[in-house]
Amino acid sequence: MYNLGTLEEVADLYRAATSLGKRPPGSMNDLSRNRDTFLLGYRALEKGEIVVYWGVTMIPGDKPTEEVLAYKSDVPAVGGPVLLANGTIQTMTPAQFQAAPKPAGPTSAKAVAKSP
Repeated sequence: MYNLGTLEEVADLYRAATSLGKRPPGSMNDLSRNRDTFLLGYRALEKGEIVVYWGVTMIPGDKPTEEVLAYKSDVPAVGGPVLLANGTIQTMTPAQFQAAPKPAGPTSAKAVAKSP
């Protein structure tokens, strides 16, 4: 069973980076200031276990949304937990994930793939 706390930490890390920089994070560098506070989430992103969309403005948790912010890297193939842009976590099948709205911008997966 996957630890949902890791996705929750990614949400907190993303939110904290946004409040520090006054804009959504655009790279791992933008998240590094809070690395020690949200170490589980940071390491999962760094290792590519979780993929996040950069530049997404998170919305308040009481506002419904289906837009994906982050997901466990194997969700597209097998389904699983997905972090939505309002900070909530929803379990999706591969078909639901494919149908869910996603930001057009870059993801952390591309950055991880480029690193040696």
